[in-house]
Formats: sequence, C-alpha cells, structure tokens
Amino acid sequence: MARLSIAAALLTASTLTTVVAQQTITDYTSVWYPDWDGRTDTCLNDANPPTLFKQQENYFESTKDACCDRYYGWRAADCKGDIALNITGTNKFYPEWGTSAHKCARDCAKSSGNPSCGGILGSGTGQSTYDTATQCCNARFTYLEKDYCIAVSNGEGWDGTKKYYIEYTENMCVQDCDGSAPCGGIITDSWVGLYDTIEDCCSNTLPSLDPAYCAAQSNPNITETNKWFVEGSVCKKDCAGTGDECASPSAWDKLFDDAEDCCQAKLSWVQKDFCKTRSDPATYGDAAGAYTNMWYVDYDSKACKKDCGSSDPACGKLDATTQLYATAADCCSAKLGWIDSDTCATISTTGVEAAASTGTLKWYADYASTKRCVTDCPSSGSSSTCGGVVANTAGVSFYDNAKECCDQKFGWYDEDLCEKLSENGGNEAASATGKWYVKVYADEACVQDCAEASNADTCGGLPSSWGEPMFDSAEKCCTSKLGWVDKDSCKTKSVNGVNAPAVGTNKWYADYNGKKCVADCATGINCAGILDSTQGKPMFDTLEKCCKDRFGYIDLDLCTAMSDDSHSFKFYPDQGAGICHQDCDGADPCNGTPSDLSVPTYETIEDCCKKSVGWAKASTCQRQPVATLGTDEWYVSSNNPSSKCVKNCDKSQGGSCGGLAETWNPLYNSASACCGSSQMAWMEQSKCIYTGR
Repeated sequence: MARLSIAAALLTASTLTTVVAQQTITDYTSVWYPDWDGRTDTCLNDANPPTLFKQQENYFESTKDACCDRYYGWRAADCKGDIALNITGTNKFYPEWGTSAHKCARDCAKSSGNPSCGGILGSGTGQSTYDTATQCCNARFTYLEKDYCIAVSNGEGWDGTKKYYIEYTENMCVQDCDGSAPCGGIITDSWVGLYDTIEDCCSNTLPSLDPAYCAAQSNPNITETNKWFVEGSVCKKDCAGTGDECASPSAWDKLFDDAEDCCQAKLSWVQKDFCKTRSDPATYGDAAGAYTNMWYVDYDSKACKKDCGSSDPACGKLDATTQLYATAADCCSAKLGWIDSDTCATISTTGVEAAASTGTLKWYADYASTKRCVTDCPSSGSSSTCGGVVANTAGVSFYDNAKECCDQKFGWYDEDLCEKLSENGGNEAASATGKWYVKVYADEACVQDCAEASNADTCGGLPSSWGEPMFDSAEKCCTSKLGWVDKDSCKTKSVNGVNAPAVGTNKWYADYNGKKCVADCATGINCAGILDSTQGKPMFDTLEKCCKDRFGYIDLDLCTAMSDDSHSFKFYPDQGAGICHQDCDGADPCNGTPSDLSVPTYETIEDCCKKSVGWAKASTCQRQPVATLGTDEWYVSSNNPSSKCVKNCDKSQGGSCGGLAETWNPLYNSASACCGSSQMAWMEQSKCIYTGR
C-alpha cells in the first residue's frame, strides 16, 4: 500500500536500533505497528497487521513506546498515552504507490466501504492531495493511461477504451479490452498508442503492411479482402473460391482493388492487356477465356497474329511482353512498316497460309517487265491483269485499285494512261485516253491520244514516251507546254490540225516601230494582218492591256488613241514656249500628237500649266487675253512705277493698275495692307499708292 511505503521511507539509522531482530514472527500480538488504516492513529499489537508489514518484518517494533517514537514522533506522547484521534480524512485524493498497478486513492478509511478509499492519510506527512481523481492522475501518474487511472482511482471497474493498438508479436492491431479476439488485453500505460479504428491503427503503426491486409488480419470477421496482388507474371485475388485467380497474399504484398490496377502498378514490364486477361479472364477476357482478341507481330511469318483461342486462322500464341494493337492494320503499320499496310492486314486476317495460295488480289507496281500496275494473283489466272503472287511482300506496296497504284508508283506517267494500260492488261489499242500532248514541238500545236484512223489531222496515237505530260484539253496543253505560242492560236491550230490555214486571233501585240499596239487580224483599222506565228510575241485580249504592258511610259489614253489612229484630246506642255498644247487636229490650242510620247498629259489646260509650266504666267501658258486678266489684289511693284503699291491688273486698264503680278510677287487684299507691309514701312502712306501718274 502507499501508506506503508511512505512509512518505510521514514525509517532512519537512529530508529533502527529498536527494530525487532530479523526473525520469523509467529505471534503478531507481541509486536507493534502504526494503525494508519484505522480510526485510532496509534500503535497496535493485534493479530491482524497489514500485509506489507508481514512482508517486511523489520517494520515492526517490540514495544509500543518504540513504535510511537518511530512512527509518531510529532505526537509520540499522545500515542503512548493511548490518546486516539478522531480522524475522518479529507476525502481528497493522493497517490497510492503501494498498489499494483499504481493509482490514486481517496483520503478516507478503507472500512468506510467506499472502494476509492485508500486509508486515512493523517497529518504531518507532507503528502500532496487533489480534489479529484482526474487531477491526481494528471499530476502524478502521467505514465498511466488517463481513463484507466481515473476509473480505478474512483473505485470503478475498467474494461478498456475499446480502441485499437498494435500487437507487434503478431503484426496486427487488437482492441483495448479483455476477452476473445479482437480483444488483446487492457492497456494501462499511456505510451501505448490507441486508435479509433483498425484502419487508423494499421496505417499509423504498420505502414509497411497493406492497409486492407492489416485490417483483415486484425478483424476475425474478415476471411478475405477480395483484392488483387502480384504472383509471378500475373495478379491473383485474395478470395476464398476455388478458381485459378484465388490465392492468399503474404504480409508484404501490396493489394489493389482490381486486376487492372495491380497489373499497371506492379507488372509494368508485362503488356497490360495480356496481364489483365490472364489475371482476371472473367472480367477482361473473351468468351474463349483468357484472351485479349488484340493483334501482335509475328516477324517469322511477316504478318500480325491475333491473341484468341478459337479456330480463326489468324490466332497465335501471345508472349507476356509483346506489344498489342486493336486491329491488324494498326499492328502492321506500327511493327511491319516496310510491308504494304493493307496487304499486311489482309494476310494477317485471312491467315498466312491462305494468302500464299490465292494472293491478295490487290494491285502492285511491276517495274521489271510490263512497266505498269498488275494484280497480286497467279499469272496463270484468267485475268490479264494478274502479275503473279508476290512471295515476299516486304517492301512491296499494294493498292485497292489500279488508279491508286498508278498515282503512287507511276507518278511520271499520265494517271489515266497508266490506269487504262493496267486495267487492259497492257493492250495499247484499247487504252486511248482522248487526252492532248505535244508530239512535235516545231508544229506549235498539240495532238490528241486517239486512233489516227478516226481523225488523222488531230490524232497522234499513244505518245512515244508514257511519261509525256498529257492534258484534258488542247487549251491546257498549249498553255502548259507551248507557253511561248499564243494560247488561242495554238488551240485553233491543235483542234483544226497542224496543217490547217492560219486564223487570226484578234488579239493585240506591240508594233514597236509605230509605237502603238496593233491587232492580229486581216482587215480593220487596227489590223496588221494575220501572224504566221505568235512565237515570242506577247499577245493581249484588249488594246488597253497591250498599251499598259508594252508601252507603259506612254499615257494610256494617248497610246490607245494612237493605236486607233485618233487623238486623246489631252493637254501636254511645251517647255520651250512656256505654253500647253492639246492632242488634237485644228486651230490653237490643238497641235497634234506630241513628238515626245513620254510627256505628261492632263485633262485640262489649267492642270497642265499649273503642274508642268508653273514657272510661266498662267495667262501666257493658257493663251488668255491680257485685258481679261487681273485681280483686286495689290503688290509692291519693282518696275515702273517702282517701289509703290500697285493693283494687279494690266496697265491698259488705267488707274492704279501696275501690270500683272509675277508669280513671286506677294499679294495683299487691299492697298492699305500693301502699304503697311514690311516692304513699304519706310514710305509715307500718302505717297505709297500708285495713282497712275
């Protein structure tokens, strides 16, 4: 008990001389001990001492006086005189060190019947007390589980917190309670971590274990997790069934919700679809079982095979690490790129053996013999297009029809010519395209790919070279291959025959000697006759286009007028005379076509004078009578009369008119403004104005 432990601590060397000699005591009425557990608080020698005194007999004294001196030094006289104290205790709590395990006890007599009483503490012990068991536990027994300490200190029963803690010997979590699993015993120590759930306990104390596995191990009601884990090159399920997928995981296996997650996380080196179907065929496999129905490459057969379990000739045996594809075409494209993808897909889906005997019936290029496209079928077959079965398809491109083959493999042939020759088995007579091409460049015309017997003038038969460019029309042929010849002239000659008489195009071309444009025609104002050849002569649909392109330095209206043998009626400058003439026949200002054709021309004589002869007087340039010219403005005259303000009008009009101002003379709105200018500031205003005298 705690009280006896405290008493033992009070023993000193000075009191040990009276301790009963070390011997076995058989009669406890002959020895004395302190009555701390009763209500007398004195020394007794009855036959029922506390157990601790029996275990430590050196705590007894042989006489009452010795006992009183030893244990009641502060009131030894009262003890010896049997003056008992009426001690009821404080009813507070103090640490009870003598019990196992430790707890707090209430300061009251055990005989009171209160299970929390630990005996009366008495006075003079110096022991700390607390109002509640909670305060005492918090202060003195922090190493005990708090709720446990409070419960047992209050004399209450305790069956654990029902929380969970780790049982390291079993690598599992158990419950804080007594009884069968999941109980693991009651926890009294505060250092043991307690958790509200098995899951919290597992994740915090056993992080190296999969949480689901730990929870299953800890919970007796769980026999399997139905989760997936790795076993070899596949995933297995933690289940109780008899299927091949069921197995039991170890403590160190990582568990996953499904086979796909397990494969992806732990078997990344295994092809994912292979792993899924082999691990969980019921979910991911097909009707035949653990198969993906996807495609993989078989380099030995130069084809792709299917991961399937039926009698399909495309089926093959799949390896765990082989890349899979959704379709045979995808597989062929990714893994057998040097083989025609369509052919590869056909051979793969029909089976290599079947394809070897019948061919794919697709088209391929025969460069060696026929120099056209042929079909992949036995050459002894009934079709004239068969070129034989291709034994090794590596590097050979196959196509669904002759047109695609020709487009891709004989791009330098005319596509229609190649297609017809291929589809007709090379029969040239049956392969005329009706297209146009140049047979003889010197003829400056195109001929048509048709039988010469039908039209000897325009038909040229098949071109000598199948690579000769061919066109849908004579016009396109002329434009593309005879660009230096006028396209209309070429077209006419082509459709009429190279020996047909020449026909004018009615187009325009440059006559550099006449410095104008003329037309390719027999009669008319602009006609210069029919050209024997338009080679080297740029031809234009309109007169304006010809003038712009060939005589850009000549005003367009002037060029078109000259080409039409007429006049533009525009004005042009004569810098020597300081006047402007008009391009027309007749009296002044008409002066005919300008000798310098690059001279600028204008719609009006005013624009011509202002923009090209600005240095001359407008009246002179425009040939206006002097008497009709002039303004109400004034200027300072530097002629006669000099140094006076004169009016801007001809002298013949009299008054203050001083003649027409030159272009450099500053003009003023009034005589006073002129006299007030800086030029005349030195002269009196009465003498400034010219009056005609």
